[in-house]
Amino acid sequence: MRWSAEVDGRLVECDVPGNASLAEALRGGAENTAVKVACGEGICGACSCLVAGERVHGCIYPAFRAYGQVIQTAASFADGPVARALVEAGGVQCGFCTPGMVVAVHSLSTDVPATEAGIRHALAGNLCRCTGYAGLVAGAVAGLQRLRAGEP
Repeated sequence: MRWSAEVDGRLVECDVPGNASLAEALRGGAENTAVKVACGEGICGACSCLVAGERVHGCIYPAFRAYGQVIQTAASFADGPVARALVEAGGVQCGFCTPGMVVAVHSLSTDVPATEAGIRHALAGNLCRCTGYAGLVAGAVAGLQRLRAGEP
């Protein structure tokens, strides 16, 4: 199937199997390595990306549903306040979960409090195997506060 979408601000066109997941289309056809695939079941959040502003698990989201949509991966936010805050708080160790965490924080609505409790609840579907979450949560809180304050 010929697939196209606006990915991280650029038009991407590629051939993907008709049953491809969004993560497969992005990693394979679009050569976007910001999308990680770990569990392949929509449980860990490493493959999180935004499709038309809504967070999806790319490993289980059908690529055909994202056809023609605006897609943002962690690459859209790589130099932003959330990514910087995660690094500053020591929330990045191996870095595998980081792209999904960055996207997840960017997807939070304004009704999610920028507090430790609010972040822990909102990011419960994003798993990390190496940080112990203290740095991730602190970085996510700081990043969300900076994002809401309009920091570039």
